[in-house]
Amino acid sequence: MKKKYFLISLVLLGFLIFNGYFNIGIASDEGDDDNINDDFEELNKRNIEIHTEGNETLVESVKRGDKNKDEIIFIIDLNEDGLNIHLSYRSDLESEGELEFGISFRELIEFVDINEDGIYEPEIDQKIQNISLNEFNPVVYENMNISGDTKLHYIKVQTENEIFTAHIYFVEEFAIVEQSLITPTQAKIDIEISHFTFLNESSKLALDLQLEYEGHYEQEKETEDEKEGYAENEEGVITTINDFTGFFTWKNNARIDGISKPIQVSELMIDKHNEFEQFLYINYPLGEVIYHDPKIGIEDLLIPLKGPSPLIPIIILVSVIGAVSISAAYAVNYYGKHKVTDVKLERDREEYFNNIFDNDKDEELYDGKLALQILTGENALEKLSQVNDINITALSENFFEKINNFQWESQERSEFILEMLALAPLERDLILNEMLKKSYHIRR
Repeated sequence: MKKKYFLISLVLLGFLIFNGYFNIGIASDEGDDDNINDDFEELNKRNIEIHTEGNETLVESVKRGDKNKDEIIFIIDLNEDGLNIHLSYRSDLESEGELEFGISFRELIEFVDINEDGIYEPEIDQKIQNISLNEFNPVVYENMNISGDTKLHYIKVQTENEIFTAHIYFVEEFAIVEQSLITPTQAKIDIEISHFTFLNESSKLALDLQLEYEGHYEQEKETEDEKEGYAENEEGVITTINDFTGFFTWKNNARIDGISKPIQVSELMIDKHNEFEQFLYINYPLGEVIYHDPKIGIEDLLIPLKGPSPLIPIIILVSVIGAVSISAAYAVNYYGKHKVTDVKLERDREEYFNNIFDNDKDEELYDGKLALQILTGENALEKLSQVNDINITALSENFFEKINNFQWESQERSEFILEMLALAPLERDLILNEMLKKSYHIRR
């Protein structure tokens, strides 16, 4: 018995060690509420500096690690073409830029959706009005602490008529802002369109978005953040230059007057006036306040945690499998022995009782002298102590005298005796006495 419990304890211990080992990577994320491993965050922290001069704001983001420092530069430029966000990247502070691309928010277009596909198509749909995004209030900059050594940087860009506002966030480590996770290698751009005066109650609103690039943009149905589990229900566009990939993504839903509603985004189109520029329309339902949250950044820059030696989990796995195998073998052996014994005893008993009740020799076979032979043989007690399981039932002569009072057939008599063998002597006497009383009253 002790051996069995020891083996069970060993199995449970093995599973606990095995489970604990593979949870080491996610066990140390208690420092904040972003559910990101603290060691992983530490590896990917960045230093961010903000410089604003006139209508241009420069955001420099440099990796903190002692080795392999890289740099992401965001330039936020406000001019007659709109709100422009230009991004460049270099993998080494001494190298030239290896990736450059940008986006421009140019104008808002109210339109009647003639073909009712939810997307603004200039050659089909009816334009009601358009408002250019080219006159802005001064840029507002604020920062706040995320942790003891990291900050969240916030830049607010708003048109003079206050219809269009861009809330732009940069983080030095992972952080949750407006219910969305931001990584250190991207910027979150919350678009707010407030109190737009719609001239048609059945119209929709399109945001004209220009994409600048050195290469070519492609649409992306599953974003990097979706693959990593940082976001869901996203789409976007990507551009790849020198093996580095830049992205601009957006949620497929926007908050319209506080209610989440689906949006529609057009296919990528080539600008007729500049073949090196593409554009698309993000289309929103009619509403007083429209809030949407795109992101811009660079893929595959986050440094993964180095996995531990594969030898350790293999050793643990082998130990657990070994413990399980030993325990299983013990259980099978234990069950097998007792199962065989039980079957043999059952077979012997059945054969014994069949012999007893053959040829109607009940009284002779149940003679007290014959039963006592079991106990009066040589070394009887020693032999009995070596038997795994034995039940000895003695039937008195008085029992058979009572049985003889009933006018039963041989088969009925045998079946009744078998049933009585399963009872204690006191129970047998009570039942027989009650049966005799009833039989006596019936005869009278």
